[in-house]
Amino acid sequence: MRWGISTNQAFEENRVIELCMNEIENCRNYRAPPSMLSESEYNDATRRAKEEQNKSILEALQISYHLNNNLKPSSYVLFAQNKINEKGIFRSLQCNSKPH
Repeated sequence: MRWGISTNQAFEENRVIELCMNEIENCRNYRAPPSMLSESEYNDATRRAKEEQNKSILEALQISYHLNNNLKPSSYVLFAQNKINEKGIFRSLQCNSKPH
């Protein structure tokens, strides 16, 4: 577990266990984004983000999901998960999302 997490500074400050435990907690809280959203789910999520003036969630939705009209019914499909993870936006989306 310590490989890649701890630094010399963390070791010297006796923070290695704390860092490891934080990483374990981060893994427990992770929820992968749904691979597909219905049009109504997508519209509800974007409407809620606009109402809350949460630009990061709105941007996350717009970057990550694209409407696929070839599906019946048409649905928003997860397209660019790597782009959203690069910006660190998805974590805030997960924390603010409500269960269906």
